[in-house]
Amino acid sequence: LLHDIGKPVADIAVVDAQGQHTWNPCDENITDWAVRNEIDRYFLRWRDNRHKRHEQFSALVIERVLTREARTFILESGPDIMQAMLETINGL
Repeated sequence: LLHDIGKPVADIAVVDAQGQHTWNPCDENITDWAVRNEIDRYFLRWRDNRHKRHEQFSALVIERVLTREARTFILESGPDIMQAMLETINGL
């Protein structure tokens, strides 16, 4: 389920209607960005040359999805499960 989690960072640009504001998913969530910039409608644009690029960005955003408690639980029995999960997410 998390294989494509890097797409919002690598493959998609989220912009306001005028194209003046672009969301940075590593900086803040999309709701906070929209409120801060008074945006009530945003648009998605596919970036050029995106084939498989998202796979390298998946590890960058995994902490936004897996809470600290979830990561702790996964690592309780050792690194094997986390390693297998990250390899799968990163397409290895």
